[in-house]
Amino acid sequence: MEKTKEEIIVEIFRQFTPANKRNFMKMLGVAVNAEHNMRTSMENEQAAKVFANRQEFEE
Repeated sequence: MEKTKEEIIVEIFRQFTPANKRNFMKMLGVAVNAEHNMRTSMENEQAAKVFANRQEFEE
């Protein structure tokens, strides 16, 4: 039977030592934060452009 990616990841994760698990979770947290920050930054940039366009239109 073919294993899913999730099942393979869980199997590998179970072999980690507690310290490895902590470091792995920190890395995941950093990756998730970076992705979130990038998305937020892009959304803010888009909002700034819309606002600037609106200001020009009203003048």
